[in-house]
Amino acid sequence: MSYVIPANSDSIELQHDQLPIILTQDIDGIEFNLSFKYNETADIYTLEILDANDNLLIAEKVTYGKDLLERLRSQFDIRTKIIPLDVGRELYENRTGNPRVGKDNFGQSVKLVVIYG
Repeated sequence: MSYVIPANSDSIELQHDQLPIILTQDIDGIEFNLSFKYNETADIYTLEILDANDNLLIAEKVTYGKDLLERLRSQFDIRTKIIPLDVGRELYENRTGNPRVGKDNFGQSVKLVVIYG
């Protein structure tokens, strides 16, 4: 599957050696705390989204091409998306299939692309 990356996008710059980390992010006028962690045994990244009072709202595995805010939409009126993508791969290589998000590519070729709604 190939993704169209619109002009109204940005990225959250994270590197593996910064984790675990909590970022405060304004998403469509609502403040959330985004807690990114790495599970070395499974070589996966996770995201916990907390409200401004640090109440856990959702927890997600960081999966290539999957909107990390999708489940949050049932609770909040948000249009922004955060999707792990390899921008160079999507724009220039037109490959099929989705790579894993792991230690070898997270924060390097795979970035957290923010698409504003």
